Amino acid sequence: MTSQIVPIDPDATNLPPTANFTIWCHGESCIFTSTSTDPAPGAIVTYAWTFGDGGTEDWRRPSHVFNVTARTTFPVTLTVTDNEGASNVVTKE
Repeated sequence: MTSQIVPIDPDATNLPPTANFTIWCHGESCIFTSTSTDPAPGAIVTYAWTFGDGGTEDWRRPSHVFNVTARTTFPVTLTVTDNEGASNVVTKE
């Protein structure tokens, strides 16, 4: 039998996740994929998207159709929150 000392620090600071995403569009239809990361032992548990046109979603990989008649730029924002309540936000156009 072997034993090992495992340090446990109950006062360790939770490191927040890093929000990021990729976008693929064809016409007005876009697919957004979160590429967000969270340092161990954290885990991202919520995704909150706003698409700049009033639309929202809460999936890791949502799709969205923009109602436009001409070339338009929208600010898309992703907020991710981890299992310890830390969050991070990224916006892309």
